[in-house]
Amino acid sequence: MITNTNGIAESIYHYIWLKDDSLIKESFQLRLPDTIIFKNGMPQVWYFTNQQGEILMKKNDCRKPENIINYFSNTMLRIQSMILMRFKNLNNLMQMRKSAFII
Repeated sequence: MITNTNGIAESIYHYIWLKDDSLIKESFQLRLPDTIIFKNGMPQVWYFTNQQGEILMKKNDCRKPENIINYFSNTMLRIQSMILMRFKNLNNLMQMRKSAFII
């Protein structure tokens, strides 16, 4: 029974994390984004999906507030740099198309 969830059913994440061979063999794959569950203002557990598609939990050391901030700050920097590269590539492509039409 799920009770006292404060808006979230924590046990659902735990059951998703549990390894079940029958689920692993199925054709569907569940990709869980980085999910940190806090209790009383402190991070209790951090679930994530690795590159192989496995749902894992971060170790205790990773759940320190400074490590959480660093992780998400670095992730945002990577995302921003990928977006900038795509815009630059798009801009270069547009410039090439413009110059191809100028005779």
